[in-house]
Amino acid sequence: MFICASGSNIGLLASFPVGKVELLELYPLTFEEFLWAAQQPLLVKAFDELNLSKVAHEKLFFFDIGLLGQLLGLSYNEHREQGFSYKGYIAENFVQNELVAQQSGPTYSWEYARSEIEFIFKSSTDALIPIEVKSGKRTRAKSLSVYVQRYSPQKTIKLVGSTGSVDDPRALVLPLYFASKVRQLA
Repeated sequence: MFICASGSNIGLLASFPVGKVELLELYPLTFEEFLWAAQQPLLVKAFDELNLSKVAHEKLFFFDIGLLGQLLGLSYNEHREQGFSYKGYIAENFVQNELVAQQSGPTYSWEYARSEIEFIFKSSTDALIPIEVKSGKRTRAKSLSVYVQRYSPQKTIKLVGSTGSVDDPRALVLPLYFASKVRQLA
């Protein structure tokens, strides 16, 4: 008979079972172990033979910014002061959540050499609009310039951690909280 036990009382019990006991430390499954447990040998083989140079890079986003801050151990004051190393990641997560709420589907990004556009938004006219996210005071966007040179989009949107400007209607620079208005602006 095999018994696996876990919980908050393990190690706190005053007595211990009699007989042959073997203590094991268990860890979460790796992705490959999961494929084996799911009886997917063809996927295991494909995963093993994967050419990492051709793998698309995926970003993982958290569905709740408050919970993300809590998991990162950030206090409310740190959030307000913007003096922490994860502020770019949190800003991207915020924009991701706003875009998903608007288009209820996956979001896409773009990478070329050392350039990256955080989000590519498809407008109601099927135009692809690059959205660059800048959380700090420095809002220079080299990646956006590279994207514009390569593809000449009709419009670009840069969401920044400051007030922004709308001097050029084709190159909008807006505060991060305008992420909820992207569909209307696109």
